[in-house]
Order: sequence, then structure tokens, then C-alpha cells
Amino acid sequence: MRSLTQLSSDTSQIPVPTSGTLSATCIDVESGSTFVAWERTEEEGGGMVEVGIVRVREDEEKSELLCTFTTPSSSETPPAGLSKPHELVSLFYIPSDASLCAITRSGDIALIAVSDDLPPVADIVGTVEPGVLAASWSPDEELLALVSAADKVLLMTSSFDVLSESPLRSSEFGQDEPINVGWGSKSTQFHGSLGKAAAAAGTSSQVHSVASPYDDRLPRITWRPDSAYFSISTLDALSPSTSGRILRVYSRTAALQSTSAPLPGLEHPLAWRTSGGAPLIAAVQRYGYEGGGEGKQRSEVVFFERNGLRHGEFEVRGAGARGRVREMRWAVGGEVLALVGEGEEGDGDFVQLYTMGNWHWYLKAEMRVDGEGVTSIAWHPEKTLHLSVTTRDTLTTHTFTWDTHAAPSLTASAPSSGLVAVIDGPRTLLTPFAHANVPPPMSLTSLPHTATPTHIACHPALPRLAVLFPDNTLEIYDTSAPRAAPALVRRVEVAVQGGRQVAWAGAKDGEGEWVGVLGKEGGVELVGLEGKGGVVVVEEARRGETRLVGGKANELILHSSDGSLFCISVSTPTPTYTALPARLPSFAPHILFHPLPRTLLAFTRSSWLLSLPLSLSPTPTPHSPTPPATLLTDATSFAPTPDYLIASTSSHEAVFIPLSSLSAQQEKEIEGGKARWERRRVERGSRIVTVCPEQMGLVLQMPRGNLETIAPRPLVLEVVRGDIDRGDYRAAFIACRKHRIDMNVLYDHAPEKFMHRLESFVDQIDDVDHLNLFLTSLRNEDVTRTLYPSPSAPATADPTPTPTPDRGKVNAICDALRASLERRDLLRYAYTILTSHVRKTPADVQAGLRVLHTLKEHDADLAEDAVKYIIFLVDADTLYHVALGMYDFALVLMIAQHSQKDPREYLPFLRELQALPKFYQRFKIDDHLKRYASALGNLYAAGEEHLDEALAYTRQHGLYMHALSLSESDEAAHHIFLDAYGDHLMSQRSYRDAALSYVLAQRPDKAMEAYDRAHAWRELFALAKAEGMAEEETEELARKVADDLNQRRRFAEAGQVLLDYAKDVEQAVGQLMKGVEFPEACRICTLRNRPDLIDTLIKPGALSAQENMLEEIVEMREQLEKQVARLEQLRKLKEQQPAAFYLEDDPALENVDVSSEATTAATAFTRYTQQASTFASTNRTTASKMSAKSKRKAALKKAAGKKGTVNEEEYLLSSMDRLSERLNGTLLETQRLLPYLVLFHPSEAAELQHVLSALEGAMTAALEKGWEKPPPEKEEEPLALPGFVKERPQLPPKPVFGKTEWKVAMLEGRS
Repeated sequence: MRSLTQLSSDTSQIPVPTSGTLSATCIDVESGSTFVAWERTEEEGGGMVEVGIVRVREDEEKSELLCTFTTPSSSETPPAGLSKPHELVSLFYIPSDASLCAITRSGDIALIAVSDDLPPVADIVGTVEPGVLAASWSPDEELLALVSAADKVLLMTSSFDVLSESPLRSSEFGQDEPINVGWGSKSTQFHGSLGKAAAAAGTSSQVHSVASPYDDRLPRITWRPDSAYFSISTLDALSPSTSGRILRVYSRTAALQSTSAPLPGLEHPLAWRTSGGAPLIAAVQRYGYEGGGEGKQRSEVVFFERNGLRHGEFEVRGAGARGRVREMRWAVGGEVLALVGEGEEGDGDFVQLYTMGNWHWYLKAEMRVDGEGVTSIAWHPEKTLHLSVTTRDTLTTHTFTWDTHAAPSLTASAPSSGLVAVIDGPRTLLTPFAHANVPPPMSLTSLPHTATPTHIACHPALPRLAVLFPDNTLEIYDTSAPRAAPALVRRVEVAVQGGRQVAWAGAKDGEGEWVGVLGKEGGVELVGLEGKGGVVVVEEARRGETRLVGGKANELILHSSDGSLFCISVSTPTPTYTALPARLPSFAPHILFHPLPRTLLAFTRSSWLLSLPLSLSPTPTPHSPTPPATLLTDATSFAPTPDYLIASTSSHEAVFIPLSSLSAQQEKEIEGGKARWERRRVERGSRIVTVCPEQMGLVLQMPRGNLETIAPRPLVLEVVRGDIDRGDYRAAFIACRKHRIDMNVLYDHAPEKFMHRLESFVDQIDDVDHLNLFLTSLRNEDVTRTLYPSPSAPATADPTPTPTPDRGKVNAICDALRASLERRDLLRYAYTILTSHVRKTPADVQAGLRVLHTLKEHDADLAEDAVKYIIFLVDADTLYHVALGMYDFALVLMIAQHSQKDPREYLPFLRELQALPKFYQRFKIDDHLKRYASALGNLYAAGEEHLDEALAYTRQHGLYMHALSLSESDEAAHHIFLDAYGDHLMSQRSYRDAALSYVLAQRPDKAMEAYDRAHAWRELFALAKAEGMAEEETEELARKVADDLNQRRRFAEAGQVLLDYAKDVEQAVGQLMKGVEFPEACRICTLRNRPDLIDTLIKPGALSAQENMLEEIVEMREQLEKQVARLEQLRKLKEQQPAAFYLEDDPALENVDVSSEATTAATAFTRYTQQASTFASTNRTTASKMSAKSKRKAALKKAAGKKGTVNEEEYLLSSMDRLSERLNGTLLETQRLLPYLVLFHPSEAAELQHVLSALEGAMTAALEKGWEKPPPEKEEEPLALPGFVKERPQLPPKPVFGKTEWKVAMLEGRS
């Protein structure tokens, strides 16, 4: 549903001699120059023709004559009524030689060098005798096909060597002749009463064909775009009285492949489709004369396949009965077919552009040329839709682009009708997609015209349509009635010449209906509904491509070929224009100004979609213009809405860009929000036709032409949000239900409003099924932050939304809605009320079952249906168990009967329960439902006869605390449960708690055993004393407890127990000396009047302790020296050879290229990296996370500190840390021992202090050295390999050492 928009029409005047005319055109793709040839017959040259070659450089109006040469004039006589053909048969540019090849009808082949290095001189390289009738170069520029005047087909190379020469006309079909096996022929058919005689009778295949009076009798050659085949059209004599054109297809080696059947009325134009569809051969067939096609007088373009069979046609429109088509050319890409012909007498020549969509050929553009007519046309071989047209002395270059003439939806205040206008010859097809979806080539309405429109513009806010015609007539129509033909509002003749575009100026509040018409040389005329606004000429846009679009209120935007932008203001009597400070990097054929973000959207030929913020107010001082932001680099089409910019891409996606993101001035801000743009897959090759936001419809056109309307989620959500804001919950609900939008958005978009409008919500959505659907869709999640974030929400660093559960949402809605429905009608909304109970979190099934009770009292039938419904919502077994837990057997039977449960499963069980007493019955039910706490309560309430069973049940399920709370009022039962709880704690080795439980249960024997196992000797002896234990038993118990404490190295406590409860002072002192508690031991000796023990025990004990400490100090000193030496060695190795320090001597690391991309097995180097390497992403992808076992193994390996590994340094420091802790303990023991050594053994005391002080100093120095910070220059990574990151071992924290004051001052200075 696209139409052609003319972007430029630049005319260059060619200096042609008075009697000469332009006859051929070709284009140099590399330089962009256009070469044209003129020819004239010399009056005194004896039948010679002068040919001139002229070059017109790109974007230049002037031309330069390169050279001229003469060639003999052909002696052919044209048919009556036709002009003599041009002497120049072919003009072709050869890029490899930078030269032109001109072939004349007399047979001369001339080469003209057109490079700047050589003079442009025509060199006749050869002549084909007796002349050339047709010539054509292959698209790959390697072969030249010729038809000579001797009816020969010549195939030459690019150096003009003849590869093949064969007769032009042949009676053979060709190499692809089909094989006829008789199936379907007349001889195999049943002929009824006529019998075999009819089958044997032959049929005449004679075709009565006479050459068209408009046929120039000359052959034509055309190549297939891949240069594999070429076709020749010739006029052959079919019989003495008939003749007709026949198409022959040849291979690249000039071997005849196929021949078409004679077609009456077939004329000389011929063109093979370049690409873009089936490679068809186009020709022209004339109807309405004797010997031609049957029917009214007309011309049709017919198509042939390579095998010579006909394949479709369409009628040439606007040519009239006596008009004719002279030539045809396919545009690059094969989308557009250009026809050159002449109409009725006085109508002049025409150039028509046709394109096909959905198997219909549209006439998209028509250009009329008065005077001497069109002499040649040529499409640019690379640039799409660039057409060069020559007349006798002018070269006009037309550039076109594809446009969809649709009414854009820019503001929410002006709903769009979705009107799309399609040009199809002298009529405009109109379809308002907001009201009807009519597939092309049909339309809802059509607008007839007297000529093919040049351009069409739909008003963005008002029901207006502007149509511009080639004769500078502008018509404005009213399209307010979508299903009726538009009404003509005004017809006016515009003053600007060569009008090619029309655009509506921006409107404000429905006022200011102004239309701008863009003509030649930058002229823009403004036309209103009641008058004209004058003409303004933009001097900077006189030549080249230009585009005119609407701006803000009463303003237009003109875009020139160099990317500049101009603002044209509507002012009477003369409009004005001003250059805008912003500009685009190059010309964009599609631009659109969106008023909401005040942004210019540009779609370039390289498929880039750009966004350029505009103020539309020229700044008085020059400043650096804001560069456009790149939205997409693979766009194929786009369309705006009030909230989104929708674009289709070459990756077959529809992208929805929030307009709020276009207001960002910096491109990096837009880049940051691209991840939040919603994308949707569409059919391959889809393009956007229009968008109807109010109808939530996006209309797409497939490559073959058919339409598809989809409802994208962003458009649906915008409508749903608007409906919710207006309180129209019914429309929002229907839209969500139809388009499968999560129903939670009805609440989450405006929670407070929803709860405030809950009564209105119920009034609008009155259907019970709809209310149930809404409730069953609820969940504790804010979908406006997870599934459907608002496009205006600020971008976050993490594009993935984090679920934000609202745990009270579902329950609040269910409770509020249920309360409203219960006030209205319980019976009518019974199903919804049940749904509100079971949809709560957690589900309140009991409340739902209570509703069934209520319903059963009012309406038994409704209650049965409600039971079936709740079984649909909740699992039948769950309902059965909940009902059973309510101890309501009637309800249980009702659920069981409607849940299709087997009566043999539940009836015996229910009968057994009904025979039991009340509380024991409930105990059985709770135990069956595994509600053990409730079961224990009912069992305890069943009576004392079940106490033993309750105790066993408590032990079975570990319900001790519940049993204790139940038995608080019964002391005897409470003691029983306490005793059982104590036994349970003893089995769990919680001896202290068990002892406490035994004490409360009045079981002192068990309590003492528990205290003994807990080594709580204070509580044990206190309880023993309270229970009146005998002294002998107490002494025996004390010695047993002391032995246990001694084994646990709790020497001070063991000594205290022996002293207090065994009365054994000597053993007590011995235990204190084991713990190096000399001060306490001396105190006990003096307190108990045992001074003899000082000499017998304490003095020898102190000397023995000094000897043990010296041995331990020597051991620690040796260990420290070894660790410090090894640490210094490692530090030197790390500084001198970092690679050797961080890598083990592993043969697997030999010849390993760490920057290679090849897959390699993991080596020992792997564990020193944190980034994913090549092998880490291939062979070891399954081990991306370490298991707990692997972590433990790695930790053990790291703690082992194997010598030579990277972990050795960390191991040494950790070992020094442990050694310092050990030394701290020795210092504390020395603090208690040293004063008594001074008293009893002074020399030994001095020796101990001296040795220990030296070790303390060595330890302090070692710790400072081990934890010193490396110099700044050494903090760099010692290993820098590409693709790897070295992990520096983490050092343990520096230990705290040297805080103990242990020395004796009088020993300082003694050794």
C-alpha cells in the first residue's frame, strides 16, 4: 500500500545542435556522472550522421561536450506513421576501461575514453557489416549481443572477439523443447458419436496475426540480470499473409533455448525483469485491430517465462486507444517498470511507473512531456528509483522514494481514522483501517480523478486529504465520513512550477488548515482552505533531493539534500523561512516531526532510524548543533503513535520505542534504554502500513501484498491504562481478556482508585464468570513493575525487572470484593464468593465450605452446583480432608459423593469414626489428617484412661512442649510428661536441660546423673547436698568428678572439688600445679596450715615447669626460624621470577598459547584465573560452580600449604599466626610462674626470662616482616597474560601479640 513520492526533478540543458536530438543515456556508477549522446544528420555530409557525447556530472547543472564523431546513416525506411529510429543503437559505459562504447546502426563500434587522464576521442574499433539492428551488453559487462542487418545473432566478448554467430530466425524450438507423450492431446480424448474420425482429424495451429501498425519492425535484445540468458524479439513472417513477433531465449553461449508461440498484436518493446520477483520477460501486446489481439483497442504489458510461455498481463492506462508504448525499462530491484510512450494526438509523450502488489499492477506515477517528446530513459544501475529522462535537448533526473500516505496518529486528543490512501492511476484508493480492514487491491472507497496524482497528504489531526496533480492542481477533500466518498472542499491552481510534494502545516486546536506545495528550485507555496499564503523560495534547496513535512502549529519543515533543515512559517502575504540550527548528517528520504517530544524522526536510505530533538525556533547565536541519536540501524519502516514510535526491522521484528525516551538529549541515554524497548516477532519482510492506537491495531503488509493486523501488547496496554484512568473497567477487562493481558494490571495500575471504585467495578463487570476469571488471575505481584513497566518509568541499570511481591494484595481484593458481593446477593454471586475464599493466600478452604453450609440452607440445588464448582477450584482430596477436619460428616459425604471417590474407600472409615466417643473420634480424625498437635489435645481430653496412649503419642511425634502446656492443670500428668521430656533431652545429649526437667519432675536421681554427664559439678553437689547424700558417698563422688575434670585439663576446678568435697589438700595442690596456678597453690598451703607442701611439691614443681617451658621455647624458636627463612626465600623468588613463583613446574604448561582461541584442556594455570577462558567455556562448562565437596577439598589443599605452590606464603603466615597464639599462652603461664621461680630458684628464673624475652622479640620482628606492605612499585601484577587475571593470595589478618606484662623487673640485665 505504498506510493511513489518524487524527491527531486533536476533538469540540465544540453547544448544540442539545431537539427540534433538526444538519443541515448548511460550512467557511470563510480563517479555518478551521466553520459548522453546526441545525433544530427549532416545536410551536406552525403548521408553522414554526427554523434556527440556529453557528460553531466552529479549534482551539477552544466554539461560538457566530450567528443563528436560521424557515422554513415542507415538506409532503413520506418513504417508509415512512425519516425525514423535513432542511429545510435547502444551507448554503454565500461567501468573496467573507463570508456564509453557507442554502437551505431551502420555497424560502427566506437570507444571513447572518458577518464581525466586521456583525451576523450572516439576510436572506431570495428564495423559490423552490413549494419546493426540491435545491441545489448550483459549486466556483468563481459558479453555483447548483436543483431546484424544480415539477420545474424552475434555474441562478442568485451574485447569484441566474436564467440558465436548464428541465424536470427530458426524453425527449431530450442534445447528446452518439451517432450510430448500424448497425454491431454485431442487423439486421446473421448469424442462421443463423432468416433475415431474426429480423433484422427487434425487441428489447424495457424495463427492469424498481422504486425501492429505501431511496431517499428526492429529486433530487441534484453538480458537476464544474472547474465545467464538473453532474449531477442523479432518480427517473423508466419505465412505469406501473416506476421508476428516471436521471442527467442538464448543461453550465455548463444545457444537457442526456447521459442515463444506467435502472439497476435505483440509489439517491439522488451525488458527482462532485473530482480525482486520472478524473472519475467515483459513485452507489449496491442488489441483492437485486425490481426491483433481480440477486444477493444488497448495496449497491455504481457509477461513471458524463460520457456516461452505467457505469464500474466496488465492494461496500460492513460495511453488512449491510439496511444502506443515505445520502450520499457525495469528499475534496479525489479519493483518498478517504466513505460515510455505517446498518447492520443496532442497528448504528448508520457512516462508511466508501474509496480505490483498482491497480483495487481498499480500505476504509481505518470509524467507528461509536451513538445518533442521523450527520446530515452535510463534507470540508475545501483541507486534505487533514480530515473533519467531525456527530451530533444534536456536531461531530467527524477528520484523517487516509497511512501505510505497514511494519516499519522500524533496526539491522543485527535483520534486517528487510520486512513491510508493508495495511488492507482487516475484514482485514489482509500481505506480507513480504524473502521474497516479491506485487503488490497480492493479498498473501502475510491476517489476518481482526471489524471494520476503526483502526491497525497493526510492531515494528522483533522479529516482532510490534499491531492496534488501534475498540472499543478491542488484538491482538498473532507474525509469525515469514513464509509462514504470524500467531499471536495477546494480546488486551486498553485503558482509554483513542477509541484511534486504536498504537506499539511502543523495545526493547533483544529485551526490553521494550511497546505504546503513543494515545486522546482526550492519553491514552496502555501494554500489554505480560504486563500493563499504566497510563495517562498528556499535558495539552499534549489537542486537535489528535498522533502517537505509538517512542523508545529502553522509551520513546515523543509529538508534539503545536504541534511539541512529549514522552518517555513505561515505568514501573509508572504511566508518566510529560517534555517534551523539542528541538521541531519545526510539526506533522509523519510522524515516526520512528532509534536509531543518535539522531535524529528528520520529514516535514511541505509536503514538507520534517527531521532533529532528540535525546538523549531532558530537561535540568534550560532552554536554547535545537536547530533541526531541513532535509534535503529536495521529499520525498514516506522509509524508514530501518541506514546510510541513503532518500527519494523530487517530482523523481522516490530520495535516499540517509548516517546519519553526520545526526549533525551544524549545518545548514551537512549542507548541505555534500548534494552527496555519491547520487541515482537513479525512475518518475514513485513512493513508497517499504519497504526490505529484507539483500536489497538498495527497494520502490516507482507512482501506479497496481503495485509495482517495485529494487536501489539504496548498498544493494548496504553488503551487499558487509559480505560482504567477513566474508570471504564469493563472496556479494560474486555481488552485484557481478548488480548491475553494479565488481569492484575486492572488493580496494579491504580490500586487506590481500584479499591475506591470497587462498587463501580462490580457494576461494570456484572457477569459471574468474568468476576471469577479476574479473581483466579490475581497473584501477589506488581505487574506494572515486572511484566508491564510503564514506558515513562526511568531506566535502571538492570533492564531485568525484579519481582516485587505484594503479599497482601490478593487477600485484600478477595475480602473487599466478597464483602461487596455478600451485600448484594449471596445466592447470585455464590460462585464468586467461593472463589474469593479459595484464592486467598493461603486458601481459606474452611470458610468456603462454611459458605456451602449456608447455601444448603437456602437452596439445595444451588449448594450441589456450588460443591461441583469448588471441586473444580480446589483439589477434591484437599476438600475432603478439610471437611473431615471440621468434624462435619454431612459435609464430608457431600464432597465425597461429588468428587467421584469410591464409596468403598471412605464409607467404612466414616462408619468406624461415628462409632467412637467424641474426643477419641476427633483424635482419630486429626491423626488421620496428620494434625498431630490437635490429635494430642483431643486424646488428652478423652480422659485419664487414655493417658498412657497420650504419653506414647507424645514420644512418637515429639510433642513434649504441647503435652506440657496441656497438662499444666494436672500435676501428676505434668510430672509424667516432664519425666518423658527429660528422657528425650538425655537422648539428645542436652544434659543440662534434661537435668532441669528431671528436677521439675521430682526425679533427683535422674537429675544428678544428668548434671554429672553435663560436668556441672556445682549443681551436682548442690543437689546432692539437698538430697542429704552421706559424706563417704560425697567424697567418692568428688574424686570421680575430679578425675573427669583432670582429663579435661580443668585443673583449677579439679583442685577446688578435691579441696571442698574430698578434703584432700595435697591432691588439690597437685592439680593446681598442673595448671601452673602457683599463686593459688601457695595460698591453699598457708590457709590449710600445710607449709610442708611448699618444699615437697611447689618448689620441685616450679623447677619442673621451668624445664618444660624451656623445652617448649626451644621448639617454638626452631619453628619460627624455619618459617622466617622460607618466607624470605619466597619473597625473593616472587620479586626475581614472578612467573616461576605463580606457576608450578608443570609440563602441561609447555608451549601453551594463552591467547589462542582454540579449545585446550584445562591445566594448572586455570585456577589462577577469574575470567572465563577458552577451555573454561567449552570443556568445563558443567563445572561453572564449585560443589560443597570441591570447596572443602580446595580449602584443605590451600590449608596444607604444599611446598612450591602458590598457597605456601599464605600457609606460612597462618602458621606464624598460630605460633604467636601459642607463645601468648606461654607468656601467660610464665606470668604466674616467674615470681615463684624468683623466690625458690632465682638463676632458673633469670634464664627463663632471658630465653623467653629473646623469643618474644624474634616473634615481634617476624610478624612485622611477614605482614609488611610491599613498596608501591611492587604492587603491580607480576604476571600479565592476555585473557587471564591473576588472583593474588589473600593474606590472613595480622595477629595481636606482645600485650602481656609478664617480666619481673629485678631480673632485667641478668643472664
